[in-house]
Amino acid sequence: MLPVRWSLERAPRGERRDLRPDEEASARTAYDEIVCALPQPLPAPPGWELPDEPSFEPDQRYGPCTPLVLARAAQIWSMSAELLAELTVVANEVDAGGSVRYAAACAAAEARPLGLDDALERLSRDVAGLCEMKTSPRWAGTWKETVRLCVSDDPDFQTGDARREFAIGLRGLLRDATYAATSVAVLGAHATRPTRLAGLGPLLATIAGEGVAPGEDWTADKQVVQALRLVLFVPLRVNPGEGCPTS
Repeated sequence: MLPVRWSLERAPRGERRDLRPDEEASARTAYDEIVCALPQPLPAPPGWELPDEPSFEPDQRYGPCTPLVLARAAQIWSMSAELLAELTVVANEVDAGGSVRYAAACAAAEARPLGLDDALERLSRDVAGLCEMKTSPRWAGTWKETVRLCVSDDPDFQTGDARREFAIGLRGLLRDATYAATSVAVLGAHATRPTRLAGLGPLLATIAGEGVAPGEDWTADKQVVQALRLVLFVPLRVNPGEGCPTS
């Protein structure tokens, strides 16, 4: 028998650094686009207020992209009950095919060389507290309506332990989807494409609406689309003398 050798290597922890001018410009543009689309007025839960003037200094609690993290969180905690329900549905679909926390796990590995692993640890704790729904009476009411929208018509889910367990699971999906999206924001331009697509996908798909891709990055490659069109839309023709359709 041949021996199987393997090793697990961990990237050394780096130091936080200032964003390059192009990175800051990109982060500022993304922040402005998100904030402009948020509903107004925007009463934020304590600790999640958006800054009057965003700063991209590296020593902030979530690193240089802290304003972007807060803006992504604001997209979620400002949602209506209907959108929150849709977000949990999308997160559940992602979880059924793998794990909605996949992007957050990848972000943790990518954050270490940037000196942002401690920022992600704090973010994880803060998101858990945010999703307890104790930070805002309005949000607590919205969440109650979200559970009502999502709960099964089965009488067993209307009251009692089954409904409470269902609500706990639903809250877990919301927490994981929130952490995935905000962890990508911590990385900013340093998030790899797979991490960015997986982490922001559920949130942006919810905002875009059912059946609408959040952007070109979430659509199939042109070669795949072309191949599908050839398969689906090439008209069938009948082979003379045989009577059987061919493509």
